[in-house]
Amino acid sequence: MLHERNARFKGRASSRVFCVYAETQETAERYLKEAQSVLDLYEKLFQRSNFLPATPAQILIYGSEEDYLKYEHIPAGVVGHTHAARSKKMTIVKRGHLHSIEPVTSSNIKDHRLATYRQDVPYVFAHEVSHILTYELVNPGRTSSMKDIETSLFLNEGLAEFFSARLYPDGFEKRLEVLRETYKITPLTAESQIKDISLSDQFEKVREIRLEDYLKKDAYPTGADILRFYSEATLFMQWLMQLPGGSELVSALLVTPDARQMEAQLRHHQRKHNMPVTGWEQYQPFRKQVLLTARKNPPAEPAQPQASPNP
Repeated sequence: MLHERNARFKGRASSRVFCVYAETQETAERYLKEAQSVLDLYEKLFQRSNFLPATPAQILIYGSEEDYLKYEHIPAGVVGHTHAARSKKMTIVKRGHLHSIEPVTSSNIKDHRLATYRQDVPYVFAHEVSHILTYELVNPGRTSSMKDIETSLFLNEGLAEFFSARLYPDGFEKRLEVLRETYKITPLTAESQIKDISLSDQFEKVREIRLEDYLKKDAYPTGADILRFYSEATLFMQWLMQLPGGSELVSALLVTPDARQMEAQLRHHQRKHNMPVTGWEQYQPFRKQVLLTARKNPPAEPAQPQASPNP
């Protein structure tokens, strides 16, 4: 099966940091450019990020969802996935009179792999590239630690969605629609304002969320909850990144293990930038206003189906 799969990848495009395999050369070159666009934006927003892997990140772009599911052995509904981990090698270890072969982790050499399938709008692809870059941001090559830092699932997915939405804004609107449907909200337009239907009159429709419940999740929700999880993560990251020094704050939160410590980090950031020191409370009015305000120029047709959970 591996030989059969590899025979399909006739196109190859590579750079210092990415190597893309696809069924055609044109597709491989297109996705290499897409990956570089994500990297350029990432390094622009996170000044201290420096993605220079020892070997290029391996990217597989299948020609169809059917092939992707078949050869990657991925459950239906997962439309893209990444793997980022420190490389391991085998060594012989002697303990007393006994010898054993054991894996040894290399702290500076990492393996990065991404797989998805070709889509007209590569929203999911940008999301997955962001996961690789976030892994490197919190586990830089210069670190001497042998253990990876694990980020909050909610923050990690939200950040990946943030970069996808920056490159393909229609995706952000589709995430908002999931939440609007949850609360049965019809966003207000300029015409609504003329009729004296104010945002404040509609605020009670949007139930506030407990961010701690999302930030401490260590597994993906199931069923319809997964879409709300991604949508909440998307909106929350939009709020964090638009704050003064937003990327600096997100960098700190990504390496903070506990949800309560995260709020303490936020309060410290609020004091530093002369904002009201209200912690997570500051997010709620932003969230409500975005959900209750219609986009000025909504797209005629959605550019991409609702993304499914992406590990």
